[in-house]
Amino acid sequence: MKSMKKRTGLALLLALMLITASIAHGAVEKDETIYGLLNSDGTVDSLRVVNYLYGSSDQDYYIDYGNYTSIKNLVGSEGPQVKGNEIRWPMDLIRGNGLYYEGTIDKKLPITIDIHYYLDGIEMKAADLAGKKGSVKIEIGVSFNQEEQTLMAQIQFTLNQDIFSNIVTTGSRVLVGKSANISFVALPSTEKQILTVEMEGEAIELEPINITLLPVTGAIPAGIQGEIDQITDGLLELEESAVSLSYGASEIGQGLGELQTGIERLGEGMKELGEASGQIEEKSNQITEGMEEFHQGLIRAQEESSMALEGIKGLSDGLDQLTEGSKGFQEALGGLPEGLTHLNDGIAELNQGVQSIYTGHGKLVELAVSMANHRDPKVRALAAGILEEAKALEGLKQGMEESSQGLGKLQASTKEMKESYDQFHGELTEAVKGTLLFTEELAALPRGIKTIEENFSHLKTGTNALLGGQKEITRALRFLGVEVGPLPPSIKALKGAQKNVTDGINQLTQQGIRTMRVSMEEALDKNLFGASGGSYGSFVDGEKIKNARVQFILRTSAIKASEESKEGPMEMEEVENKGFLQRILDLFRKK
Repeated sequence: MKSMKKRTGLALLLALMLITASIAHGAVEKDETIYGLLNSDGTVDSLRVVNYLYGSSDQDYYIDYGNYTSIKNLVGSEGPQVKGNEIRWPMDLIRGNGLYYEGTIDKKLPITIDIHYYLDGIEMKAADLAGKKGSVKIEIGVSFNQEEQTLMAQIQFTLNQDIFSNIVTTGSRVLVGKSANISFVALPSTEKQILTVEMEGEAIELEPINITLLPVTGAIPAGIQGEIDQITDGLLELEESAVSLSYGASEIGQGLGELQTGIERLGEGMKELGEASGQIEEKSNQITEGMEEFHQGLIRAQEESSMALEGIKGLSDGLDQLTEGSKGFQEALGGLPEGLTHLNDGIAELNQGVQSIYTGHGKLVELAVSMANHRDPKVRALAAGILEEAKALEGLKQGMEESSQGLGKLQASTKEMKESYDQFHGELTEAVKGTLLFTEELAALPRGIKTIEENFSHLKTGTNALLGGQKEITRALRFLGVEVGPLPPSIKALKGAQKNVTDGINQLTQQGIRTMRVSMEEALDKNLFGASGGSYGSFVDGEKIKNARVQFILRTSAIKASEESKEGPMEMEEVENKGFLQRILDLFRKK
């Protein structure tokens, strides 16, 4: 809660500074922030420079300078033109919200920092302190280079009072809860300046040591310097976070653009899929109609086969009667012509019936031929049976024709018929037997066709259900195509809103956070108390870069123990050691 109140007070104080700050720039200006990762002994591990270019110019390019090992645009994807130590950036990237870019550099710092660690009077490496217990001493030495006497160093780190006790330091100490904030200011000097901290430690862990270098702007009271550094450091962190947030928002915008394109393609695909499904549905209607026609043909075939069976039975009965009557044929030879005439008429009618059966059976034969190679063995067997029956009908038809011809000859020549009657009677007897056999075989045909019709009815029902599902699929695809349609414009609108958010973040960064930071630095350059001081210039290239504001933020890594820290002393009340700025901040705190 105390931390939240402090941040609120800082924000209000800086807001007051923003009111009086000027954001107009007549030329391109540059802020240079050097971030250094230090080894635990104070030597440099790596350096990177975050440059901020802002303002306006009538030139097409702005030329910056620096011997960087790598360069990265922090707010976009476009890179500079690099030739030697010249770095050319298009002015279009700088105008408006300005340009942030980062460069890694290998260069000596303007100060030398050396850090020594002691445990129970024995010097050791920082990593070896982790988890140990005993009397700890830390010495941080700062030596300014002879040619660099325009900088001041602010050293700050925090000690956990659950781990350390009996803290004594040559710097200043401010207690906040269980934390002891140690700070030390080294002003320009030809002599080495040392910050010493001594304490008792248990399960030792150390937080990072932060060292900030700023140009000297006149004598600033030590009691205020720490709080000024906290404000500027916080503004820098806030500004960098805002830049990262802007970059992330830009990536979200790109993602929304890709999403919009993907959904547009999805809509086109849904449309094509719906059209294809509609074509399938149209073909399915044809299949349904064809199956219905085939089913009706099976029903007709069953009816016609039943009628043919009845006709054959009638033929069989007639032949039986003929056989019985043939016994008195010779006795009734005088009436044979008339009987032959009636018989010939009966044969003609029978032949006509057989011809009708044969004609009706022809459609079934055509169906059987088309299904002879069907993949279902039962269907193939049924087709083969029908073809065999067709051959039998063909034989019957031919027999009827031959019988008709024979009767014609008998009618033409009664004498020849009388002479050959015995032979005819024997043949007639055989014909009766064949007819009876054919009748028995033909009786199975209606039953077989009935079985086919029933099975095909089930097949037709299942096919109709399947094709009915295709209709539902087509309707669903068309519905999805309609629903997807409004999405791309909505995403486009969302993308526009996201761009407004990004622009708002950039505006807040440039006209808000950066302006507050620049205003504070300008105030420090002029000295809050009216004194004027020197200027450091550029760290990257002090000869060619003349318009840069510079600061250094250096930090060591934390030292952590591998085991749980032991419980330390109870929380201490904050020491009443408030400076000028602290009292101003208290005006904005809730009581």
